[in-house]
Amino acid sequence: EDPMLSDQQQYRYMTVDDMKSMGDDSMRVNVTDDEKDNRHSG
Repeated sequence: EDPMLSDQQQYRYMTVDDMKSMGDDSMRVNVTDDEKDNRHSG
């Protein structure tokens, strides 16, 4: 059993969990960026 492989799997799982939890935050940030761009363009 490779310890690295196990670590990778754990990291991958954590990443998915983080993405799910921080999904709202990420979307919010993206929306804010878009609004900023639109304001600057207009």
